Amino acid sequence: MSFINDIAFGERVSELEVEGTLKVGGDILLQGSFPKLDAAIASKADQSDLLFNATRIDVLETDLASNASRVGVLETDLSDSIEVLETDLTSNATRIEVLETGLSSNATRIDVLETGLSSNATLIEVLESGLTDNTARIEVLETDLSSNTARVEVLETDLSSNTARVGVLETDLSENTSRIEVMETDLSDQLTDYLTLARTNRALGPLSSESSVLECRNHNTLRPEFKKQALGRFQTESRPYS
Repeated sequence: MSFINDIAFGERVSELEVEGTLKVGGDILLQGSFPKLDAAIASKADQSDLLFNATRIDVLETDLASNASRVGVLETDLSDSIEVLETDLTSNATRIEVLETGLSSNATRIDVLETGLSSNATLIEVLESGLTDNTARIEVLETDLSSNTARVEVLETDLSSNTARVGVLETDLSENTSRIEVMETDLSDQLTDYLTLARTNRALGPLSSESSVLECRNHNTLRPEFKKQALGRFQTESRPYS
C-alpha cells in the first residue's frame, strides 16, 4: 500500500513497528493494533471526504444558482397562474349560479315529468285494456269475415245465375215487345174493320140498338173495352149534324 510507505517516510522511521503478525504475500494482511497507521488511514479518509464534499458543494452551489433562476420563473408563473385562477374562480362562481338555477328549473321539470309519467302509466293501462278488447273484437270480425266470405261466394253464384236469368228475361221482354207491337197493329186493324162495317151498316139502314152494332163481322174478337170504344166512336159518328 503506497500511502503506508508515505507515512513511513514522512515519519522518518527506519522500520515500522508492528504489534502483531505481519504476513507479506500477494496481499498484505495486517493483524493487530497499529495506532499510527490507523491515524494515518483516518486522516487520509478525511482528506478524501473533504475533497468529495468540496466537489459536492460546487455542484450544490451550481444547482442553488440554477434553482434560484427557476424559483424566479416559478414565482412569475405562479403569479400569472394565480391571476388566471382568480379569473377562473370568478367565472366558475357565475357558472355555478347558472347551474344552480338550471338545477332548480330541472327539479320543477322533473316534477312535471313524474306527473306525466304517472298519467302515462294510467293511459297505458287503459290502452292495454282497450287492446285486449280490440283483440276479442278482431277475433269476432275475423269470424264474421270468414262467414261473409262464404256468403259472398253464395251471392256471387246467385248473381251469376241471376245474370243468366236477366238475360232470359231481357230476351223474353224483347220478344214480348215485338208481340205487343203485332197485337197493337192487329187491334188497330180490327178496330178499323169494325168501324168500317159499322159505317157500312149505317149506310144500309139505321141500327135499332147496340146489339145491331155488335153483330158486325169479327166483333167477337174484340176485348170488351175496345168494343165499348168502337161503339162510342160509332155512335158519335151516327149523330145527326145540327
